[in-house]
Amino acid sequence: MNWIGIGQIWHYRPTYGKAWRAKQVAMKVIWGDWDEAYVRLPTLMRAIKAKNPTMHFRVEAHPEKSRMVDGVQRRVFGRAYWIFGQSIEAFKHLRPVLAIDGTFLTGKYQGTLLTAIGVDAGLHLVPLAFALVEKENTSNWEWFINMLRNKLIGPNREVCIISDRHPGILNSIIHIMPHHLTIHHRWCMRHFCANFYTAGATTDQMKDLERICQINEKALFLDEIKRLMGVVGERPKKWLEDHMPLKVKWARAFDTNGRRHSIMTSNMAESFNNVLRGIRKLPVTAIVAYTFSKCNSWFVDRHKEATVDILCGKKWPTKVKDMLEEQQRRTLGQRAACFDFPSMKYEVSEQGGVTAAGVQWGGRHYVVVARDNTCSCQFPQLHHLPCSHMITVCKLRGLDVEVAPRMCYEASNKAVQDSYSPRFEPYLDPSQWPSYDGEFFVPDLSLKNNTRGRRRTRRFKNDMDKAYKGSANRRMEHFPGLEDFYEEKHRAPQIASGERLKTLRVRGHTAHILFDDRYVPYLRRAKLLAFVTMAQRPVPLYNAAALTALVDRWRPETHTFHLPCGELTVTLEDVAMILGLPIRGQAVTGDTASGNWRERVEEYLGLEPPVAPDGQRQTKTSGVPLSWLRANFGQCPAEADEATVQRYCRAYVLYIFGSILFPDSGGDMASWMWLPLLADWDEAGTFSWGSAALAWLYRQLCDACRRQGGDANLAGCVWLLQVWMWMRLPVGRPMWRTHQAWPHQDADRRPTVAHLWESVPSPVVGRRNLAYYHYTNEMDYLQPEHVVWMPYQAQEVLELELNPMCHIEDALKTLRCPLICFYAVEFQMCHRVMRQFGRLQTIPHRFSTSIDLHKVDRRKNKKVTDWAYYHQDHITQWEKFEENGVPDQGQHNGTEFDLYLAWLHRTYRLVLRPAWTLADIADDPEDVEEQNEYDTRTRLGTTVETGPVRDRVARELLRTVNDAGVALGTAPGSEGEGGTLRNALQRLRQRCRKLAARLGCRSTDVVEHAHAHQEGDEEGEVGDEEGEQDKEAEEGDEEEEGDEDREEEADELGPSQLEDAPESSQPDISQPGPSRPRRRRAPSQDWRYTPDVPRPRTRVLLKFSRAHLALRSQPSHPEGLLGWATAETAKSHLSARWAGAEFPIVSAIMAGAEVPARKPSSRLAGLGLGGCGQVPPQRQVGWR
Repeated sequence: MNWIGIGQIWHYRPTYGKAWRAKQVAMKVIWGDWDEAYVRLPTLMRAIKAKNPTMHFRVEAHPEKSRMVDGVQRRVFGRAYWIFGQSIEAFKHLRPVLAIDGTFLTGKYQGTLLTAIGVDAGLHLVPLAFALVEKENTSNWEWFINMLRNKLIGPNREVCIISDRHPGILNSIIHIMPHHLTIHHRWCMRHFCANFYTAGATTDQMKDLERICQINEKALFLDEIKRLMGVVGERPKKWLEDHMPLKVKWARAFDTNGRRHSIMTSNMAESFNNVLRGIRKLPVTAIVAYTFSKCNSWFVDRHKEATVDILCGKKWPTKVKDMLEEQQRRTLGQRAACFDFPSMKYEVSEQGGVTAAGVQWGGRHYVVVARDNTCSCQFPQLHHLPCSHMITVCKLRGLDVEVAPRMCYEASNKAVQDSYSPRFEPYLDPSQWPSYDGEFFVPDLSLKNNTRGRRRTRRFKNDMDKAYKGSANRRMEHFPGLEDFYEEKHRAPQIASGERLKTLRVRGHTAHILFDDRYVPYLRRAKLLAFVTMAQRPVPLYNAAALTALVDRWRPETHTFHLPCGELTVTLEDVAMILGLPIRGQAVTGDTASGNWRERVEEYLGLEPPVAPDGQRQTKTSGVPLSWLRANFGQCPAEADEATVQRYCRAYVLYIFGSILFPDSGGDMASWMWLPLLADWDEAGTFSWGSAALAWLYRQLCDACRRQGGDANLAGCVWLLQVWMWMRLPVGRPMWRTHQAWPHQDADRRPTVAHLWESVPSPVVGRRNLAYYHYTNEMDYLQPEHVVWMPYQAQEVLELELNPMCHIEDALKTLRCPLICFYAVEFQMCHRVMRQFGRLQTIPHRFSTSIDLHKVDRRKNKKVTDWAYYHQDHITQWEKFEENGVPDQGQHNGTEFDLYLAWLHRTYRLVLRPAWTLADIADDPEDVEEQNEYDTRTRLGTTVETGPVRDRVARELLRTVNDAGVALGTAPGSEGEGGTLRNALQRLRQRCRKLAARLGCRSTDVVEHAHAHQEGDEEGEVGDEEGEQDKEAEEGDEEEEGDEDREEEADELGPSQLEDAPESSQPDISQPGPSRPRRRRAPSQDWRYTPDVPRPRTRVLLKFSRAHLALRSQPSHPEGLLGWATAETAKSHLSARWAGAEFPIVSAIMAGAEVPARKPSSRLAGLGLGGCGQVPPQRQVGWR
């Protein structure tokens, strides 16, 4: 955990030195001392080997160094390697490729950790071997590679080693390769191109060389490299010419026998080094223990995933399957001509032509010899996978393309399963380790880091860092659950950084087309009658501001809304209850080839849509205008025959689909692709329209949350989203009104839950963007108790006679499955929102919604038209309802949910408008608070958002709780107990005083304060009180010096609005009283005001302030404070009010340290909390 992470999780930010020292103590407790770790290293490795006999390790002493320790001469640690037997067995099933790299140790002693990493068929990292050495040099690298050759690779297997061009690696390879002919060395393409940049090339030229390095065909490579040499400078050209004889090491096209297996970089080793980034600062025994633990967890988890994939019929991992599908798509338009039938030699030609400008495209010819598994494009030889030309020949000859030699075993899920089959055995605790009687080693003192403070980086900032500077997104450091791909354009980080975005435009319409009762039989057969019946009803106006604030919380990584109260999402249960659409059924998909779409529309509707007039651009090539549907199918003729009525019914459903259920962001259009599904009404009733509507909404939410322009919009079934939001969240929810009586008696036309919201008032039309900012702030402080987690158990819902379509089986409610709507495939992640079903919510395991699936779109994949074939695997998964359910782990449990919330706050961004500072307010000088963003805005008259203020208050309260816990941890009766408690109370007082100023009002020009003249309140008493305060001010309170302005006090005769105030003894009225003389500061630039706006957390502040002031009352003040007779009465009231540990600091206050009464801050007086020990018993504090 880093220093900033402490503040994010605990809302308490210690000094850097304190955090650093605490971390050192914690690391020593957990992992032991750094010096002791070198002594225990052989013992630990022996213990692991005792339980895992196939492990190999070796610890060597430094050949020259030794030193005296406790009167015994000890040899200094030199180097060590270890390799787990399970990794050796796994490597037999991996691609014969290794990536090697070294990374610095950053702990107490310097050193280098060498790693060898493999990759499985799914492109997952597989740690294979490790070594601890003094530094990267030729001797250590040669020693490490020899160990790999003897222990991991074996004498006969041909293996390719990929690395950067470190001199130690290059020299060791030169020494080793003549003796080990089965080892082949290749350079990391990225490091090679970075060296090209160092030689004088530009960034664009370097990236161009990267592209050229990955070309498959030799002729094309030579043409491109020749072109590049013609544009670079003389120095980089000379450098490139010098390396052309060694192009086998860096160019894919010349990779002999495809040794690389298409892996061009050593990124897998560098990626694993990044995994070890936080471990490199630990003692060496901790590093060994971590590698064992990491390997074990990866082996267990990945074996389980591979087994599940095989049971589901998945022969190939996702990455391999995607590559195969890409090659399958490229076969479109290819033709093959046979030249030799026995050897299956064919010439395959690709589709091509000449553009209007005379430029030739495509049309290339390739030679395929299927018997030898070769193609002149070199893809099968280099990637060990079939190319599109090979697939075309195999289809022509009736050969299975997914068998050897076209597909290698190392690329299959079976290889993945076999790789992770070996199991690790726990090596238990040190008391159960076998005895060790070997040699012990001590660390090399010359490698000790003697410098103090933060470690200075030793990384050499090379050209690769410069060339790619700024390309990495570092938000992941703070929110590890977020994907860079989505973060780049997401609205949430922009809002969190202070940017003010505009409200989304809602792409939702109402049914402006007449319904005919003759449609009912057909809609009943299509199971759309319930939905269409509700669509005819009045639809409330959409609250675009509230919907936008909700969309800002949508995360495509999880398909849930991320809120401080937890995750929520729209589920299939909501679709059934609100829309009444069928859930169980076939996936909604089909063919979207739009070549003759107008003729097909005419086939189903009897009319052909119009063509755009000359000179005007067709806005959507395959969309039917809604205005055209209204004009031509607005009312079914009374004398229409059955065929005509059916056409009008299809037009009506198409209109409803395009305007309410499936609107897109394109405009006033309805896609023709729905019409083939409505050709047969009985067949239409077999589709899962509910899952399609939810998939479409998910896709539109994933797009909308990443739109930031002025014309950004929100599409999908917004009606469903708005009703869902009103059912569960208080933000933007209108006032509830009694719903109207339902007019239909037919059971299939009964209402859904949406009927409850028909008569609600429309949202206020006006400053939408301002309302949007307020809704964003409200979202930041939603707590679990604010959410209606199970709205369908409410009495209003139970009293409705709901449509039968609203009731679905429990098994369908909690599916974790793909939802399919033509090209859109979106996963429902019910395992993350189990509290919505009253179930136990634990920390969910990671399940990817697939970036690749989010990239699939009709516009981006124009060559794909048969979506049923394209998404065949997901359709099969959808049809297996029984296997998609989330296991029931029991009923909701508050403790488990709190653990889940703590994890959620650590992993994701839940607050979009955080406080303007993380500093402790108690440490701030008086003038600093007047220079922050909050006060600057109030001076300028700008509206102040409540979210940052609430976040500041919450952080300060948590800091106070933390300080109280530290104070209460002091041993009773100890020498420093009194001082510790006093310091805690002092900081509590400072925080409360300054936070009260944050939330109160210091200017009578902003809020008028009335005074009441009570019986017995003589002017002399007022004068005495004022004089006594002046006297106290002269005696001086250093922290309140200079705060001498006098303000009018509000004397309310009615009962206080605070929950903990005593009963009123006066009428509930306020009377003006004579104002006392006051002094006002002259207007200056430092003058400020704080809007007196009631906020929920202010009551908590007042409770703390009351507790503080009550304890400062002395028995000598018999009139007491705040309406309580004596200090004892105040204590008893506070004890009863705050019994338990709701606020741990109160327990410290209840400990009862009596302190002299002192002048309260005049800032508290602005909240009615002034006059400690001086307030008459009749006077009560009211909350304005």
